[in-house]
Amino acid sequence: MNNQRSLLISLLVTAVAIGLVETNAIHFNKESIHAQQETSDLVLEMVEERVTIPNGDWIVAVDVWDSKNYTGGELVGVSADGLLIRQSKDGVKMSIPLIDIGTIYHGEYKSVGKYVRQGMKRGALLGLGCTGILLLSSLASQSSGRGLDSPGCIAVAGSIFYGGSGTVAGGVIGFVRGMVADQKAEEFIIGPYDWQIVIE
Repeated sequence: MNNQRSLLISLLVTAVAIGLVETNAIHFNKESIHAQQETSDLVLEMVEERVTIPNGDWIVAVDVWDSKNYTGGELVGVSADGLLIRQSKDGVKMSIPLIDIGTIYHGEYKSVGKYVRQGMKRGALLGLGCTGILLLSSLASQSSGRGLDSPGCIAVAGSIFYGGSGTVAGGVIGFVRGMVADQKAEEFIIGPYDWQIVIE
């Protein structure tokens, strides 16, 4: 009887712990697993030129063997082990060995999709905000509630028209902003006769 009770309590505690973790009520520290490393800014040198990319800037590191394989995110630092990048999607830090890096882009490279999504979201919110203003003005004027000036009709038509047109316009503006940011990105080709990564 005592064994069954302790087993039941253990199962309940485990179920509660799993529930708390799955509902994100408890977050584990992902950084505590890794040993603390001495990191510095990214320093690149070529002949007599020297460029310093500070920690926190956006970079993209492209694989030396396969240019379709790249990792982009916030620069955490450079250590003897490699380049540390925090990915923007999930905040995971990645360490990329320095010998595997063929090209480094400093700035918003290959981020057009991010700008398009931001523009669409802002455009949709602006359109829905306009719909909300129209809806509130309709309610304030205390219309009869019938016909095209009814609050329900304004809410549906405004959401479709303003929300849809705002989403499309925001996506186009985001695409243009992303293309401009993509063109401003600096490219550093890493190699024995090109840019070299310097560890200080």
